[in-house]
Amino acid sequence: MQNPANKKEIICDDKLKTIFAQKEKVGMLEIAKLLSPHFNKSG
Repeated sequence: MQNPANKKEIICDDKLKTIFAQKEKVGMLEIAKLLSPHFNKSG
């Protein structure tokens, strides 16, 4: 869910907290950094 007060921020529900390090809110620029550990890096 997008934060209505700050459009560049996502308010995390329980499912999103599992991938976003248990954070209540995540900024758009922070998402890629928090998602990268969930993907395999193949050369």
